[in-house]
Parts: sequence; C-alpha cells; structure tokens
Amino acid sequence: MTVKTLRTSHNHKVTYSVFGKGTPLVFIHGVGMQAQVWQPQIEFFCKKYQVIAVNMAGHNGSDALSPGAMLSDFVAWFDDFFDALGLTKAVVIGHSMGALIAQGFAIFHPEKVVCVALLSVVYCRDGHSKKRVIDRSKALGRNQKTIDSTLARWFGDTVGEHPIKQQVKQYLLCGDEAGYATAYRAFAHGDRTYVHTWESVTCPVLLITGEDDFNSTPEMSKKLATMIDNATVKIIASQRHMINLTVPDVVNACLNNWLNAQGKNT
Repeated sequence: MTVKTLRTSHNHKVTYSVFGKGTPLVFIHGVGMQAQVWQPQIEFFCKKYQVIAVNMAGHNGSDALSPGAMLSDFVAWFDDFFDALGLTKAVVIGHSMGALIAQGFAIFHPEKVVCVALLSVVYCRDGHSKKRVIDRSKALGRNQKTIDSTLARWFGDTVGEHPIKQQVKQYLLCGDEAGYATAYRAFAHGDRTYVHTWESVTCPVLLITGEDDFNSTPEMSKKLATMIDNATVKIIASQRHMINLTVPDVVNACLNNWLNAQGKNT
C-alpha cells in the first residue's frame, strides 16, 4: 500500500492512501489499527470509486493529538484532513472509533457528507460497560495481557479467524503507544458526545455490527437508528468486532447495495 503524506492547516502531518477514481469514499479505522485494515474494502470499491483510507491521528505516521484530546478534537482533525485533500463532498465510512469520528463529521459538517456508514459503532454504553472501558483507558499498556484481552473481545475462536487475529495483533504491537492512549481515552468517553444532536442528521446512514460484538452491540446500532430519519441497520450473524476483516464479502455487499440505493455507484 503506497502511503501519501500531507500537512493540514493546523500543521498536522497525516498519512493516507488513495486508490481509484469516482465518487470519494473516505475510510477511518479504529483505535490501534491503520489504513491497511481496510484492504478488503479498498480492493473491492476502488474499481468504481475513489477510495481514500486515512491513518487516524497518532497512528502509522500521522501526528498524534495532544494527550487530553477528546472526540470533538478528532472530528476537527478529520475536517482539517478532508479540507487539505481538497474534497468538497464524500461518502464517509468509519469503524469503531472511526465511526464516532464519522458521525461527528456528519453532524457538524453535513454539507460535506453524501452519506455515512458506521461499522461497529458504540452508542450510550450502560453503566457497567462504561466503567469497564474507562478503566481500560486508565490502565493502557502495550503488553501481552492487554493485547490478548483486546483480541478476545474482537474475535471469535474459529480457525479461519486466526490469521486475521495475528495480523491485527501486529497492528496493535507496532503502533505508537502515546497516540493509541490518546485515541482510546477519547473513544472511552465518546459514546454519548453527540447523543442530543443526532436528530439533525438528514443524510442516509448505514449501521453495520456483529451479532456477537460485546462492545458495539446490535442494540446500540438499533437504538441509534431510532434517532435518524434515514437509517438502515444490518446485523451480521455470529460475528464480533472486526467485521470488515472477518467477513469482508458480507460487509462489502452491505455497503455496495446501500451505496447503489443512494445512487452513488459512479
């Protein structure tokens, strides 16, 4: 994957990759990952779209934000990146923390969003789940125990998932620890950031999550969809968090059918 670099108006270095031509699709990954995690989607969609996969702030060469950065700061960072690319309007697709950034962007910059897809999004965690994720954010460390715990939440134990799990493990091991910590804290506190502003979203929204995702539960996607006039929910059976990698054909079909329904196929 060829990596490009740009500087935003706030002098943040951002790394990203671009493939294909057509309507822009901008992909934002989750905490601890990198743009390459979208490879199955890049290969599928670059045949008829311009696919842009960005490395989130603090990940794979993109400058980190300040340690106290919260979700709104990541949304502002993405807006700067969007403008630095010279884009005026795009389809925005995010996974996990990337989905939180995508939703904030859709809320505050609706004129720049054609439609938005949220994969494995979190929304209004219950008290117990909220405490667990905040506790994890306070005790972050890149060691075998914490990484194994993360992988256990993100994956099942089928033989087919083992190579993908090892790939994701390498992303977690090689990432910038400070950048990861900043993003994870913003993620831990970001599930209710826009709870009172979703009603303003008028563009089409697609929500996809795994049936067995403990953290980005089907109930969260269904509840969030009730806040949006033009929402579609897809629950993928027997899957956990990393659906874009574990069942890429299913995810790609969901995205493609939804984009075609919006008339965004050229």
